[in-house]
Amino acid sequence: MKNEYHTRQRELLISFAKENKHNVFTVNEITNKLCGSEDIGKSTVYRLVSKLTDDGILKRYYDESKKSAVYQYVDHEHGCDRHFHLKCTDCGRTVHLEDKSTEAALRSILQDNQFAMDEGKTVLFGKCEGCKKEGGRI
Repeated sequence: MKNEYHTRQRELLISFAKENKHNVFTVNEITNKLCGSEDIGKSTVYRLVSKLTDDGILKRYYDESKKSAVYQYVDHEHGCDRHFHLKCTDCGRTVHLEDKSTEAALRSILQDNQFAMDEGKTVLFGKCEGCKKEGGRI
């Protein structure tokens, strides 16, 4: 990586993403969250988010509820691109399914159907427990 991207703003954005790794954020939301603690502008956030996405530190999704791209920290310790994810359609929380039963289901789907699946895009949508309690049924 080039040294020009090892800035205080870059480290602040990475720290924010790690602390909120179960959530996704738009560039506007990231900018609003970081503006109070550091002098970081929207153009800097756009540039850094783009670079961090290219570097595999952030993952980009399209969130239909926000009608925008959203970004989330990629937890390389857990092989984020090698398992299923559950994503809450209300709050955006993402749960990484890393247990043996979901790993077996993924292997079975790939083998039984002879299908080359993009494992980085294995997201199942619904409501998390908190949102389900607040709003009732899915």
